[in-house]
Amino acid sequence: MGRKRVEYLESIDLPMLPALDRGLPLGVLAVTLSEDEQTGAVSFLARMAPQWNRIESGYFQADLELLVVGGDLTVGEQRLDRGDYCFWPAGSWHGPMRTEIGCEVLLMFAATPGFTEAATATPSEREHLRIDGLDTLAMPWETPPGVDGRSVEEAGNDLHVKFLREDPDTGAYTLYARQAPGWSEPKVEAHECWEELILMEGDYLMATNGGVEAGCYIFRPELIPHGPQATRTGSVWLSRGSKTIDFQFSDVDWTQPMIDRYLSAELDDALIERTPWGVWSD
Repeated sequence: MGRKRVEYLESIDLPMLPALDRGLPLGVLAVTLSEDEQTGAVSFLARMAPQWNRIESGYFQADLELLVVGGDLTVGEQRLDRGDYCFWPAGSWHGPMRTEIGCEVLLMFAATPGFTEAATATPSEREHLRIDGLDTLAMPWETPPGVDGRSVEEAGNDLHVKFLREDPDTGAYTLYARQAPGWSEPKVEAHECWEELILMEGDYLMATNGGVEAGCYIFRPELIPHGPQATRTGSVWLSRGSKTIDFQFSDVDWTQPMIDRYLSAELDDALIERTPWGVWSD
């Protein structure tokens, strides 16, 4: 059956529960954001308390993407702070883990996240793709490439990206997308790859579900139409996909009036202040 569609899950409002039976270490609390019933692929928002530690070294049996969204996490001798990103292919060995002040992390596994304890490194077929401690907040924003239906010029100065990872074999990607205050896209779009998104900062309108806030999570299987899109204060999304993303645009007559209503509506102060993970747009 695969991973089911998840739209507008307010991840930070959900209770975190122990996840030892889900392949995560003892003492980790987590919210399951989405899960693939066939492959075991699963995404978590997880939290470790101050002075938490896992003394075992070893490797996960599935590819793992890890993004620290708050606090600190030391892996072996490397300290990770807010905004630091890792990609560990299945079998990539890493040392013990600990945190001083506590941390909150996004954990995105490509298959069932079993952990194997090992004292030394284990060869990984894709070790050359490993990423350790990429400081994503220090990366520059770039102009997105043109796509069918939207040129580089049409994207203008209101849309920027940071590519964290691109798989040379499959085209699978992980990136940030930043939309400037007042940005909008009236076209409805769909993609041939699945996409997973979490709103790191700002507000956002997408289709008839209304406006959403930072902490919102989405998983869409292939070819799910979505739109229109707009933001009043500006926004930053973390976005992942299973292969090089394509865009299939459709013009629909009801979308521009919806955008106009959203952008002209009075802004709720609570929405402006909702920044659970701080600023990502600088």
